[in-house]
Amino acid sequence: MNIHIKPEDINNPNFANLHESNIDKAILATPLNSELYMLKGICAIHRGDYNEALDYALQGIGLEPYKASNYITLASVYYLLENYVAEGESYEKGYSISKTCASLNWNYSHYLLRTGQFKFGYDLYRWRKVHLNGHRRFLTPDLASTKPYNYFYKDIISTRKQSGIIVWAEQGLGDIVMSLSYLPMLENFYTEVIVEVPEQLYNLVYINKNKLGVSKVVLKTSDGSFPFDIEHYDNVSLMDLPYFFHKEIPIFMGDSLYTPTDVDNTWLALLNEIKGKKIGINWRGSAVHPNDKNRSANINIFEPLSKVGSLISLDLEEPPKTDFEVYNACGGFVSAEYTASLISQLDYVVTVDSFIAHLAGSLGVKTCLLLPYQNEWRWLDGKKQTWYQSVDLFKQEIKGDWNIPIENVVKYIKNDI
Repeated sequence: MNIHIKPEDINNPNFANLHESNIDKAILATPLNSELYMLKGICAIHRGDYNEALDYALQGIGLEPYKASNYITLASVYYLLENYVAEGESYEKGYSISKTCASLNWNYSHYLLRTGQFKFGYDLYRWRKVHLNGHRRFLTPDLASTKPYNYFYKDIISTRKQSGIIVWAEQGLGDIVMSLSYLPMLENFYTEVIVEVPEQLYNLVYINKNKLGVSKVVLKTSDGSFPFDIEHYDNVSLMDLPYFFHKEIPIFMGDSLYTPTDVDNTWLALLNEIKGKKIGINWRGSAVHPNDKNRSANINIFEPLSKVGSLISLDLEEPPKTDFEVYNACGGFVSAEYTASLISQLDYVVTVDSFIAHLAGSLGVKTCLLLPYQNEWRWLDGKKQTWYQSVDLFKQEIKGDWNIPIENVVKYIKNDI
């Protein structure tokens, strides 16, 4: 019995509901198929039964111990069980079997980056272009396919400037804003830097193109086409810039990358009337993110903050009703550049892991980032962050419990001078 499941379906929260009964039937029909046990383990992961998931992953590996991709599920289960040593060992075993398994390399890269192993981690992170759809854009190889880690640092003085480079966008808005921080470095190597961004960020980047060292800004199209001949340009993904320029904190991160535009007079007047500390809040990220249920929260977690300042919703929609006062700014958020301008008027931003966190950090606004118990690789172990000097991390100490992080944020704001 054949089971047809696309790689992108694995992260679907409804995976078990959609596929588990067919997987069970397939196991009965072909009990020696290791892949089916891995899929059964993934179903158990989605149901939250991690010990059951471990049993199925080990059964699958027992049937086929020299299949590299089997170690992805095993490592994922160990991560969820908080056995990070075994997680790393599982990836290492899979990698020792095959160094060209795209799915394993892509997942392994997240472990490496999360644990601060940047050189190897960024090297394997490039395998997303093989493993994931839509991550390879040009017929000509991109720089990350032909140049080594930290390539541009090797001969920074004598390097002759090349004619031009296209820097193309991929992944979410937060990822793009994070990677835009590296753009000014490319001026040292190219006479023309062309950056592609999605519509939501176009005006923000265009207004600040000189500050970012950008010659031209182009809009990302649905078909990936460009409005001019790209044959003679180098090309690189925004998400590969850290591969070439990684430092724990980029040298220019101390100041805002963006020059704020004008804030609507109505909102400006309201901000001027607000007494005490002005605190922007954001309790949710993208609903389609595979880890949204863990990294997003309920607006009511912010109630203790209302005792130390005035809360301003940074959500795009009208906030839910609360027993404490929250100013509703959603009518003003017509664009990312306007959102950035409003954030720049605030004393603090308190937000879950989202685009708002990256935008506030790149603006140099004091930001308290609320992280789930197991956070994404971008924030390492959730104690020390690498991207923005103005961002402090407040991580859950108990899975699913935001009370302690919020209490710590309240203490931080009370003690901040």
